[in-house]
Amino acid sequence: MREIAWECGFELPTNAETQPIALYNWFGKPKTKYIVRTSDTSFVFGDKRTGERYKVVNGEIVEQEVGIIR
Repeated sequence: MREIAWECGFELPTNAETQPIALYNWFGKPKTKYIVRTSDTSFVFGDKRTGERYKVVNGEIVEQEVGIIR
């Protein structure tokens, strides 16, 4: 998951893989980026400011919203 996030331009916090399910973890400066663990094998991460959003299940992107083009 960390590699997928990196390819999409996100550097996830160190505790992203171990965070509790359904707990938002806000990061970045300002804290507009987020990651949510939705199950043992799926995560959603994105940027609230731009609307960019990715859903990863079993190590693959299954949903993607581009958001605002920068």
